[in-house]
Amino acid sequence: MEALLKVGKPKRVIAEILEVHRSTVYREIKRCITTRGPGAYEYHASKAQREAEQLQRYKPKRIRFTDFFKDKAKVWLRDEKLSPELISIKGRQELGDFVSHETIYQWIWKLKHSFKISDQKDKKLYKELRHGKRRRKRANIHGSRGLIPNRVSIEQRPAIVSKRKRIGDAEVDLMMGKHHRGALLVVIDRATLKTSLQKVATRDAPLIARKIISKFISHKHWMKTMTFEMIWHLRLMNRLLNRSELKHTSLGHTLPRIKEPLKIELEFFADSFLKKLTYL
Repeated sequence: MEALLKVGKPKRVIAEILEVHRSTVYREIKRCITTRGPGAYEYHASKAQREAEQLQRYKPKRIRFTDFFKDKAKVWLRDEKLSPELISIKGRQELGDFVSHETIYQWIWKLKHSFKISDQKDKKLYKELRHGKRRRKRANIHGSRGLIPNRVSIEQRPAIVSKRKRIGDAEVDLMMGKHHRGALLVVIDRATLKTSLQKVATRDAPLIARKIISKFISHKHWMKTMTFEMIWHLRLMNRLLNRSELKHTSLGHTLPRIKEPLKIELEFFADSFLKKLTYL
């Protein structure tokens, strides 16, 4: 419209080109042309668009989540301890129409962060939710939490390992000391039950990897597989596979299974005493 007006086209012709009634063109020009200031008596499309968006933003809209629905949701949430999902279902059953559970969640979190005086009485409404708060971003559907890189499942371990007849199939575990200070690195051969105990200061993966490699480097000709009982020990797998002749490493459990802390202060244990325990 701005370009057509600048070339002097009549408003009737502009209406035919835009395929609207000519009264629509007259109303648009009357609404958007000012009589004062820069650009007076001129039609500017960008200014007209801004005004149209502002009118659209502030015009009255149909509100589905009315005060009546909000009061019902508060009662069901506080008194009956229903979740927003159940509130949405119950609202449709009893009232015939209700908002979705997502709308209820957004309303609760909006109240939590609101500073309006009218919202202060319901500011703590989020505490009535069953879990109190969300521990993860709701939109993060591709989150990496719980995903283990380079994970080798125990199902992929050779079947002969489960028979406990072959020497060289070891299990690795960690026994924490008193107050989680120090730990015992336990390596057990599944067939012979030969046990190796080594004291470590921390649960640092590189440190434990060096301990295992230094202990079994002289026996690498009979070491075949290692099964780890802890998720965070997965970082050892690549280190051991790269620096030894192990054919397979696997993860024994899908959840961390660190043994209960010993009621012993391991820092006072001498290495010679641990060596004696190995042969008991």
